[in-house]
Formats: sequence, structure tokens, C-alpha cells
Amino acid sequence: DKSIEEKRNIDLLTDSYEKSLTIMKESFITEVLWGALPEDKIIDGLESYNIAINRLSCKNVTVFEADYASDLVYNITREFIPVSIKKIIEEHFEGRCEYLVYIGTSLIIAITSWSHTSPIKEIMSISNEICSSCKKVIGIETTAGVGRVYESLSDIHKSFKEGRKAL
Repeated sequence: DKSIEEKRNIDLLTDSYEKSLTIMKESFITEVLWGALPEDKIIDGLESYNIAINRLSCKNVTVFEADYASDLVYNITREFIPVSIKKIIEEHFEGRCEYLVYIGTSLIIAITSWSHTSPIKEIMSISNEICSSCKKVIGIETTAGVGRVYESLSDIHKSFKEGRKAL
């Protein structure tokens, strides 16, 4: 019957999969941040969604929060503020580490991976640069909460919790 053929049609399935990929990736990241996945599932997901934060040994989560109550100096729509902050974060981490920047409901989250064992001072310095750039570029106060550095992917949720607490 036609309904069964459509459910088996590779082209339709591929199209549906590609349309769902962004949402699936965001759900995966959310599950990682909340500690809902074991390490083997995290590794599989990073590979499936082509997220390169596993090759280097030290993982960190830094959480950024924008102060939407502050007066906007530049004419930027509120909906674009998280996207602008994401772009600024990516520019600052580019070439320094592996990273993934994720826009959450109220936070912008940077998951980073570093080759050296003590990147915390560098992360804090970069985070300060990011907050200063946010003020300069889009005219909004931004605060960063830096979590501890962990070697295991399954500990990323701890760094996320610590970053939120540091805000």
C-alpha cells in the first residue's frame, strides 16, 4: 500500500532526516549538558553529528548570560542578541581550541576542548575578552561562568553545572 511505500522510500526518509538533524543535534547537546548520556553514547553522538570536541584531552563548559535589562546602545533586535554573542564567542575561541557554541533558552554555552592540561587561566582570559567584545560590539553586558576542566566526556555536565553556578 502507498503509506507503507512512503515509509520505506529512502529519498523521503533522507529528506525527513536532514530536516530533523538540527533538532536532533540540539537534543543530543542538551542531554550531554544535563548528564543524561554515558560516555560511549556521547562519543557516538559526537561522531554522528560531526562535533569535534573529543580529540583533545581537557574539556570545559563556559556559560554566558546576557543582561537583557541593560539599555541597548546599538539598534539590534533582542532575538538577534544570542546569535551575535554566539558569533563573538566563536571568533574568540577560533584557533585556540576545539569548540561548540550552543544557544540555549536563556544561556549561550561554549563547550571547549584543549590540548594542554591547565587551560583554565586561558579560558578565563578569553571569557573576559568575550564579555568586553559583547559590550563593545552589541552594547550589552554579558557575564561568563567558567566550569572546571575535565578529561572525561561524561563529566561535561559537571563543568556545565559549575559554569551555571559561577554566574
